[in-house]
Amino acid sequence: MLPEPDPTAPASTTTFAIQTAVHNTLPTLEEVISLTEKDEEERIKKEVDKRRMRLGSGRPEQIKKDVSREVWENSKVISHIS
Repeated sequence: MLPEPDPTAPASTTTFAIQTAVHNTLPTLEEVISLTEKDEEERIKKEVDKRRMRLGSGRPEQIKKDVSREVWENSKVISHIS
């Protein structure tokens, strides 16, 4: 098990970054969630653009709501949090 990082001497060991990541996972978790949300927004945009080209596809607002619901139902953000 890694000891807790010593913030007063970060250059004293070569494992400071690893120790910090292990003992303070919040920044890592925030980054994973941010990347996941960005990916989901890109998927929503692409799918909305595809569906808008279909005949009788409906209003743009309704298409975005439907696509967003479909993407968020399978979202991995909640699994990262819990």
